[in-house]
Amino acid sequence: MAESCPDANTVSNLEDSEYIKTLSRPLNILSDSASDRIAKKNALSTVSAATKGLNPDQISSLFAAKSVRVPLLRCFADPVEKCRETSISLVSSMVQKASDLTTILPYLIPVLSSRLDQDVEPAEEIRLMLIKLLLSVVNLSKAVFTPGVDEAVKILQTTVTDAFPDVRKESCSLIISLCTHTPRALSPHCPPLAKALTPSLQHRHAAVRIQTLRALTSLMLVDATALDELQDALRALTMDRSQSVREALFAMAATWLLKLMDRYSIGYKVLPILLAGLVDEVVSVKAACFKALDEIGALYEVEWPDRVKEDLDYSVGLGGVLLEARPRVGVRHLARDNTQKIIGKIVDGLHDWNADVRAKSASILAAFLPLTEKNATGYMGNLLPAIYKVLAADIDAAVIRETLKATEIIGRYVEPDVYLSLVLSHSSMNPDASTTFSIGCLRSLGALISGTPVSAIQASHRVQIAKALSDSDMVGSENVAVLLEVSVVTKALASRMAQGGGVGSEGYTLFVVLMTLESVNGNDKIPGWLQMQKNTEDAFELFAQAHGHASSADLVPLYFDAFLASFESRAKDWTRFSTADLRTLDKFLKKAKNVVGSRIGALIPVFTEGISENKDVEVRESLLKTFHALVSPFPPALDHFGALASFSTNIVNKIALPCAVWRAGRKMPPSRGYAMQIISALLDPRAATNASSNLAQIGYIPLASVETFLTEGNSYVPVTIACLEEDLTWIRVEACVALEHLLNGAARCNAKFTAHAFKIMYPELLKRLDDASDDVRIQACNAFMAFSAAINVWHAQNALPADGRNGYVHEGVYVETRLDSVHWIEMIKGVAIHVDDSNTNIQDAASEALVALSKLAPVEVAREQLAAAQANHKMNRLPSASRFPRTLTTAANAIETPPPAIHRHKTLLIAGLGNTGMPNTRHNVGFAAIDAYHSSISQTNLESKWTMSRNVQGQVALARFTSKELVARKKGAAVGQESGDDWTARVVLLKPKGFMNLSGVSVAKGAREYSVKPADTLILHDELEKKLGSMGLKLSGSHGGHNGLRSIQTTFHTDAFGRLRIGIGRPASKDKEVVARYVLERFHLDEEEIE
Repeated sequence: MAESCPDANTVSNLEDSEYIKTLSRPLNILSDSASDRIAKKNALSTVSAATKGLNPDQISSLFAAKSVRVPLLRCFADPVEKCRETSISLVSSMVQKASDLTTILPYLIPVLSSRLDQDVEPAEEIRLMLIKLLLSVVNLSKAVFTPGVDEAVKILQTTVTDAFPDVRKESCSLIISLCTHTPRALSPHCPPLAKALTPSLQHRHAAVRIQTLRALTSLMLVDATALDELQDALRALTMDRSQSVREALFAMAATWLLKLMDRYSIGYKVLPILLAGLVDEVVSVKAACFKALDEIGALYEVEWPDRVKEDLDYSVGLGGVLLEARPRVGVRHLARDNTQKIIGKIVDGLHDWNADVRAKSASILAAFLPLTEKNATGYMGNLLPAIYKVLAADIDAAVIRETLKATEIIGRYVEPDVYLSLVLSHSSMNPDASTTFSIGCLRSLGALISGTPVSAIQASHRVQIAKALSDSDMVGSENVAVLLEVSVVTKALASRMAQGGGVGSEGYTLFVVLMTLESVNGNDKIPGWLQMQKNTEDAFELFAQAHGHASSADLVPLYFDAFLASFESRAKDWTRFSTADLRTLDKFLKKAKNVVGSRIGALIPVFTEGISENKDVEVRESLLKTFHALVSPFPPALDHFGALASFSTNIVNKIALPCAVWRAGRKMPPSRGYAMQIISALLDPRAATNASSNLAQIGYIPLASVETFLTEGNSYVPVTIACLEEDLTWIRVEACVALEHLLNGAARCNAKFTAHAFKIMYPELLKRLDDASDDVRIQACNAFMAFSAAINVWHAQNALPADGRNGYVHEGVYVETRLDSVHWIEMIKGVAIHVDDSNTNIQDAASEALVALSKLAPVEVAREQLAAAQANHKMNRLPSASRFPRTLTTAANAIETPPPAIHRHKTLLIAGLGNTGMPNTRHNVGFAAIDAYHSSISQTNLESKWTMSRNVQGQVALARFTSKELVARKKGAAVGQESGDDWTARVVLLKPKGFMNLSGVSVAKGAREYSVKPADTLILHDELEKKLGSMGLKLSGSHGGHNGLRSIQTTFHTDAFGRLRIGIGRPASKDKEVVARYVLERFHLDEEEIE
């Protein structure tokens, strides 16, 4: 063929030349549908080879020839994919080389249009080749392509949604090319093309999204009428995961604002996109947006010099658009021109269903406000309600966080007068508004205050805020979520005050708010409660700093009187629904513990009114618990200034006793119990630390008042006795304690007693000995001990009449000086029953009470009743029937006489060693010996029976002897027969609690408590190395392996203390285990007979 074909280079126009005739055979093969694949492939190769070396004009003339053009374009639809691919490649090559496409376009474009559909052309690579061919045609023909724009748009409507991503990208490139070369012809087609491109903005491939943005950039520069329809899709891309996509988006927005002819009229549509870039998480993206915005502002300044000349700020140049600094004037004016519409769009975004959109809208708002500055003030009426809604109900943390940031920025630019008038009116205009709405208002207010400069918040603003917070729907709410937000606002306000705002008339109101918040009850299981408490604590400290004080406790004296007066004015209206008031009072008085003692007089009227008979039981109970906390624990807060005694009588008569009186009602008993607790605390014997120096006062109550309590007709004793019948155990215990304190204190102060008081007390105490609760029974025994002490004083005050009667007649009135035998019979009989109780603690307490009563009863009555009790019960613990082993009796005789080193007013300590809870064992012989000695001491010499002492950690008893008494005991004379004491000795008896090897702790504490030196201490202990029943006195020495002595030497830091070694004998075996079992065994019956 080459031989019969003329040289193509010698022919300028090949359309009708012999050159084309030489290609007739391969062209006929391509035209024949019956040609096979190989023939067509060879034919296309022949045509392709023939085109090589042709110049552009020859290519153009060759392609214009119908005989060449038609077969080649027909191959675009060939059923063989390889043929289609080869023909498209051949035509593309020819198009690239052709000098004139004018004659080609009318034929090529329809073919491309017919093939560029995935339903027509299934091969995606071929569709890509076709769209690339069209792109080449447009790029090469440029404006000449104008007649083909309509057909190209038709093609694009299909290809921009092609399933093959590369086809979509090339389609976007084709759009860009059309916008560049044929903008006028393309203009009518821009809206539909933009709509067709929109789905590609959400394509899974970032490259497709980027290319789509570039295509839209060019389309909008031609015609921006479709911009409205793109807003939602473009806004979504501001949150795209791909940084490159976001960069392309922000570059698109910047291009529009710089190049669009009507850029300022659509600024409200485009500027929010660029603002989103200002808050992008990538620094380089933000920097690019800052730079673009600066360029836009500079252009604005050039195009609108008259608008900006008065505000021109020459100190802000390129890059001055920073949230921390003031943006350049052109940017500010552009933002102000579009404020209304941009804020409207932001509000719409804040209401969007998508949380990411809401968060991004809040971020855009934060970026926009520094641009518009105070110009945003006029739009707060629309913006703030949207913010309330977001902050009230949104559950997305990012949305809340970004909205709070934006709200703080509002506070920076909007005057407090404006936002306070809106927020406070919104929060109060609808009394039926939901709790969530209130939360939204409060969150907004807290953020606004935090963002407001200190100098902008004036005293009038603080007063408004404090007043709003003190509203019953705010700080008075029972909803912790609302209270949490109140604490946030309060902390924000206190922070501004501490930073220089100062404190004015709002100080008291804010103090009330803080106290109310601090009093809210809760725990870590209640959402927000812990954070509310932390905010309140921080706010209190900031509030104190604003006052110039170091801590919140220093604020109490400043507001105490006004705060307490407010409670007094409201007390008459308190009901069971006044829980917030009652909690606040309780918290306030606890916080004011160092001040309240100086304001007792002002305090009593508040409680007197609050516990009046017409008040709900819940109010009375709450107030009594609060008051009890003021008088307990010891020393009480009310006595901080030593003034409690002056008001104690009023407290008893006006607060405690009225509430202790029995009233019907299931809810009433606790109030009576709390009243008893207050009385017990006021009678606390620890208040008189030195019995000989405070005889005019019983606890905190003056003696004269106590004597009045004991008189016939006074309600104190009957009311207390009535409380002994309460169903609640703890109230019965408190009533017993109140009686015990009263009687012990009255006896110590030598108060005047009457028979009437004794006669109405003891029957009720006897009933309590049969109480279902062991605690009540033990406390009743203790009350009987105090009862005995009071009887003893009464006897001393009233000499027994000479006629032997129990009283006398004075001015026509019979005055009793002794109780009749019938009363003593009942008491001794009633107490004796409980001496052999199964509970050893009750045995101990009942034994002590019985001994005390027997000492005071008529001799014949006591003997008769003890004998009767001994006959009916196993009364081994009765004083007239004590049976101790001979060994213990010998030990008691050996220690009856104190060591000879006793000097005038000497105090001695005698401690018996043993293991608590292991009675009658050999190792506990020290306990047994000191018990025997204790029992042998006469009631005259015994100051107190065994009582458990927490300070000493053991049981303690006290005795006092004179030299004459000791001599009389030695000779066997009766105690008290000899007089003329030369010196006295006080003996402290001690049984350490716990194990033997820890005895030193209790002994050392006892020595410190009673100021006893180690040399004046005697230890009673078991001794293996001594024969059973033998004893030896030793004034010092080593512990000899005895763990109890070892512990005492360790705590005393010396071995110079006395010890009485009581022999228990050693077992035959020296094995340690055998010895250990031996010392822990009980004494055998035959061992009790050993002297």
